[in-house]
Amino acid sequence: LHANANHPHIANSLNNIGNAHDLLNNPTKALEYHARALEMRKQLYPSGIQKSIAISYNNIGLAHRTLKNYEKMREYFEKAHDVFKSLYKEGLHSDVACNLSNQGMAQCLLGNSQRSLDLYLQSYDIRKTIYPYHHPEIASILSLIAAAYESLGDDEKSIKCYSEAYDIRRFLHTGFHPDLAQSIDNVGFIYLKFGNYTEALNCFEEAYSMRKLMYLNEHIEKADSLKNLGIVYMLQTRYGKALDCYKDELKMRNALSPGDNTYTYETLMNVAKAYSSLGENQKAQDTFSQAHLMYQRLGLGIEAEKSPPDSTQPSKTLQPNPQPNQTSTPVNANNKLNDPNKDIKS
Repeated sequence: LHANANHPHIANSLNNIGNAHDLLNNPTKALEYHARALEMRKQLYPSGIQKSIAISYNNIGLAHRTLKNYEKMREYFEKAHDVFKSLYKEGLHSDVACNLSNQGMAQCLLGNSQRSLDLYLQSYDIRKTIYPYHHPEIASILSLIAAAYESLGDDEKSIKCYSEAYDIRRFLHTGFHPDLAQSIDNVGFIYLKFGNYTEALNCFEEAYSMRKLMYLNEHIEKADSLKNLGIVYMLQTRYGKALDCYKDELKMRNALSPGDNTYTYETLMNVAKAYSSLGENQKAQDTFSQAHLMYQRLGLGIEAEKSPPDSTQPSKTLQPNPQPNQTSTPVNANNKLNDPNKDIKS
């Protein structure tokens, strides 16, 4: 229908192919198609002030995040912000609020905690204006603000924001919901940080029970819950219980992502540490060797091997905020905003 010509429908199709590659964890291919969609949209709209161009910038930023190109991620989120500023002169719009939190995420990943907090607070100010207090977007940004305060060492403000997000989600969701499970985890992290392992365990068990009811099959949030439970059991010196959790987690991660990946590597390391703590030295050594070979196959290099990923930290992952005309799908359980599918209808 539109052979050899630029057309909005072709650009949308390129964008959606990019989204499909993103969902299939092919970030290089996703980046390729999002870049082609962007170039076509720039030719269709020479002024550059068009919402679809901002969304293309956003999608390219998300692809760079997956590829760990955090400077590029920041660059493209800022380009999207420039378009949104021109589209919405007063700035009081959900697009602007979402973009500010995405910029905050980029600054967080670049290690700029104070700048990240400033951007999250700007996003919060807009959301307070356009949403009622008991709204998912308010709870989401409060969780990010809490994480930023935590990284800056301000535990009092961090706990206050996590608690507010939890209260909002309890009000919104009387039954089971991924956001509520996330907030229960966040309360567990607070207890864990201050050494109250019993209360932390209660929170992580509640979140895991909720996820088992929400997700009947293997799911990454269930795997993350098992990891969190295993960590608390290790801290309580309940090594057999920890080993059971880590082995269940390993089985689930192998089902979700067969082959070599950092999540499976970290889980293998935890299984090995649990075996070692139980005095099962041969099993510990065999599992350590399996993990080491995977680490080498991942191609992280000699420098990386000197400081391998810390597998004993709870699963707390921050995700970018969805942009408009995109549907949200929970990706990881803890302390996150939803990662978008970014579907744009032709």
